[in-house]
Amino acid sequence: MKSPIMLVCAMLAAMSMSVLAAEQAAAGAKGGGNAQVQAGKGKHAKLTDEQRAEMVNKRLEQIKAKDEALYKELVALKEKDPEAFKAKMRELGKAEHEAMMNKHLENIKAKDEALYKELIALKEKDPEAFRAKMRELGKAQGKGKGRGKAKGAADAGK
Repeated sequence: MKSPIMLVCAMLAAMSMSVLAAEQAAAGAKGGGNAQVQAGKGKHAKLTDEQRAEMVNKRLEQIKAKDEALYKELVALKEKDPEAFKAKMRELGKAEHEAMMNKHLENIKAKDEALYKELIALKEKDPEAFRAKMRELGKAQGKGKGRGKAKGAADAGK
């Protein structure tokens, strides 16, 4: 009697494993190729030209809402000298990032003076470690990539 039960168990295990392997292969065929490409690219995926243009246009609209004169200057520069336009957009992005980082540091200073001093020292000593620490703090506070989805999900439940 033990033999037929063992045979049935072995057959079930084999069938389960083959079904599992088939599901994984199907999932790999659907998105696995893209996952392999993403894994080879590192942290950030390459944008298509269409995605890049959409991002630039969205950013220009944000600038237009804040500063019409700068917007007009950038649009003219984009037409006249695309490389200078890219450099100017990078410069603006870096300045905005720095301002955002300083604002975040000021908020930290208001809450925890010791942590603020530690971060300032780290920023001067090891900028990469400082950025990693700031990312870690942002994630701990829920201020990371994808925060809009979480907020939207919370609002949808109301």
